[in-house]
Amino acid sequence: MSLSPAPLSLPHENASRDHLVQPSVLAKPKTDPVKMKRIPLEPSTHLIFEASADIEIASQAQLEAKIATLQARIDETKVKLDGATAKLKHPDPNHTVNGHIKLLREYNDIRDIATGLMGIMAEHRQLPMKRMYQDLGLDEKD
Repeated sequence: MSLSPAPLSLPHENASRDHLVQPSVLAKPKTDPVKMKRIPLEPSTHLIFEASADIEIASQAQLEAKIATLQARIDETKVKLDGATAKLKHPDPNHTVNGHIKLLREYNDIRDIATGLMGIMAEHRQLPMKRMYQDLGLDEKD
């Protein structure tokens, strides 16, 4: 919906007053968009807002108590974290992760060598690998 004003016309000698654009029409649109968005509240709604304000004031003390409780829990957790961190050999997580990666690589290398040796043994005995695992008391998943 466009609220553009009507074009301004100039009075002519024979023009009547009906053809003139009134300055008040140019100054204000016919409908005020701000007023259109306002919804009048019923008196009972005002009472609800007043009651909720009282509840907010009462609950503010409860909220402050809850905040204090949560802050105490945060402090306790920080103390526990500091205690656990002090027990670590290396508090830096990157050092721990890199150590685990190194151990996994060593494990994989050893497993590959053992599988290769079992393959050589299976070939020498002319047995399938599944039978070699059974003869050595290993599970196929090992």
